[in-house]
Amino acid sequence: LPNVTALNNFCLSDVPLLAISRLDQKGHVDLSNELNSHQTAQLRAVFYKIKNTPLSLEDYKNNVCVISIHKNASETLLGTLKQVFSKVLISQATESGQEARLNNLVGELEESLINSTGNNNFGGREET
Repeated sequence: LPNVTALNNFCLSDVPLLAISRLDQKGHVDLSNELNSHQTAQLRAVFYKIKNTPLSLEDYKNNVCVISIHKNASETLLGTLKQVFSKVLISQATESGQEARLNNLVGELEESLINSTGNNNFGGREET
């Protein structure tokens, strides 16, 4: 691995993020404690801590989560929100305050992404 410092920082300190980016078809990877949106990567696996504390053998399974980014971070965020909360977002007829607010926030995020990128097909939702 080219940069084990990032891995050590993630495991042994309060650093909250470890991003592993595949840079090309040859398998070159980059390890970083920041998510660099300007770096071109084919695939990213981002490990993040629920609590910003050093990892121990007893709690690392409960404190670390992972997300993969296949396109760009904005599209992945919106797609993940839609997939995880799809039942809440779809239930228009029974919307209460919190569900309506979540639906509105996701809609605002989507509009912002459309305006900034010109792409109107985020998170697998097709416009008709």
